[in-house]
Amino acid sequence: MNGNTSVEEGEILDTREEARIALCVGCNAYNCRGFPTETLHKSVNDAEDMHTQLLAAGFDSLLITDATVANLLRAQTNITRILRDLRMEDKRIFLVIFFSGHGADAEKRTYLLGVDATPELPGFSVDELIRDFNRSADGMTLLFLTDACRKDPTNDTFKAPNQPKTRTHPQDETCTQRSGENTQLQVANRFFFGFACKPGTEALESVDPNVRNGYFTHALLKHIFTPGVCVTRAYQKVIREVERATELLQGPIMEHNLV
Repeated sequence: MNGNTSVEEGEILDTREEARIALCVGCNAYNCRGFPTETLHKSVNDAEDMHTQLLAAGFDSLLITDATVANLLRAQTNITRILRDLRMEDKRIFLVIFFSGHGADAEKRTYLLGVDATPELPGFSVDELIRDFNRSADGMTLLFLTDACRKDPTNDTFKAPNQPKTRTHPQDETCTQRSGENTQLQVANRFFFGFACKPGTEALESVDPNVRNGYFTHALLKHIFTPGVCVTRAYQKVIREVERATELLQGPIMEHNLV
């Protein structure tokens, strides 16, 4: 993930020019009609810090804070357009999307919520992103990282602004219940999806006022950009650190086809 490091070791050499683009979104100021969302405190910091890291790694990165649903949908449309243009130029594409804020899983779909989300128009659909990714030509790599809850929107269990003092660890949630069951990851190109928590569970913000980031993003920034370390190995460190910091209340997962 640095300027000289590949996403995965042992990849087949592709001599085409690589275009590195990124979108970083962080939402704090939620005021959603029909959703039990609370104001967050560190999601904007998460997006700002990831944006800085990606710029340093040579990405053309766009930062959006406190995005409305319209902002998210416009960004999704722009990404689709950029991918289409880059395919016409016959370039390899390395796309990174990072989101920190409220999220939800509903009817086997994953949504990233805008600050003014409603049940009728929640925001960014991960499934639509995958649809566009499926249509991309060979030679594209997608790194998708989301620090957001994956609870059903009918429950009052979105991203917690403070870590709960006690909560039963969801023992019925195992690593075999992966993101692919909800997001239908059937793609020909290379992808890596890093979710802050398992389906049906929540992501937590750190209660430490001296820490800028949530547990997941704090670990991501610490490990995912390690020079010479492939993303799958770096992410294993992220998982262990988050589980340790939250006393197993939160368990990040990954879904990928990197070999």
